[in-house]
Amino acid sequence: MKKIFSFASLLLIFTGLFAQNNAPVIAVKNSSTITDTSINKVDKNGLRQGFWRESSGNIKIEGYYKNDKKTGAFKTYFGDGMLNKLDEYEEGLKNGLSIELKQNGKLRKQCFYKNDQIDGSYKLYFDHGKTEIEQEYTNGVMNGPKKVYYQNGKLQEETVYKNNKREGLTKWYTDKGKTSIEYNYISGNLDGMQKTYYATDGALNTETMYKENLMNGEHKEYHEDGKTIKISGSYLNDKKHGTWKEFDKDGKLINTQVYKNDVLQK
Repeated sequence: MKKIFSFASLLLIFTGLFAQNNAPVIAVKNSSTITDTSINKVDKNGLRQGFWRESSGNIKIEGYYKNDKKTGAFKTYFGDGMLNKLDEYEEGLKNGLSIELKQNGKLRKQCFYKNDQIDGSYKLYFDHGKTEIEQEYTNGVMNGPKKVYYQNGKLQEETVYKNNKREGLTKWYTDKGKTSIEYNYISGNLDGMQKTYYATDGALNTETMYKENLMNGEHKEYHEDGKTIKISGSYLNDKKHGTWKEFDKDGKLINTQVYKNDVLQK
């Protein structure tokens, strides 16, 4: 019960700090209260039992073993004794909350594990405490929504994953909050109408039809007003094919070209 209580206590400290401060600092120092004679024990069968403290270069790791399997909270420390990672184990596998801190004590990562696989919410944080990335996992596989943010808190990207592949509409935004790109995916491949937008005001810039990651079909490029067509044509397997037209800002046709498999026809 001692190790469980220790883990729960640390979580309470962590939760309290996070609730009070958008950029939590967790200053947990490596404990040295356990004497050398009480740690790193093996039983008659050579299995690790009880509290162990191990080193890997300047990194220190401590936690409890039962029959050579990690159990309860395992803590990893930087060389200066500041807490770096906290992971919860059952029967030697990660199960439960996992957090990672930077050397300055700021929270970097928080996620959950089930049988050694990330399962559920996964989050990365900027130094100032705001979320950088948030996404969902199922048994180590990305499944569900994913969002990426700028440091100013504005949304940078939003998408949905299914079995580690993008599925459906993905949107990217400028740091001012305007839509910059809209791509459609099927099983991780670009498929359907893809759109880009002007960064200045969010007006429509291009529309291109894709099929299984290749440009196939209609393509349009617009003038800065997002309505008047500048260039129109079509692609066949990523190559210009057929008639391409160019228009001025008033919509007047100014040039016509014909392509066959990306080769301009005379």
